[in-house]
Amino acid sequence: PGRQKAEEKSRDEGAKILAVEAFIVDAFRRILLAGHCRSQHSRSLAFLYLT
Repeated sequence: PGRQKAEEKSRDEGAKILAVEAFIVDAFRRILLAGHCRSQHSRSLAFLYLT
């Protein structure tokens, strides 16, 4: 039983990490997209990061 609980805990932590990563990526894309409206340079950077 103890091992199963540990596995559930690590799965929850993994899900949290994925959620945080998704949040950071989303925020990063928004910043890049907002920047690329202002300048061509940021636009090419956004293209590099999104592909």
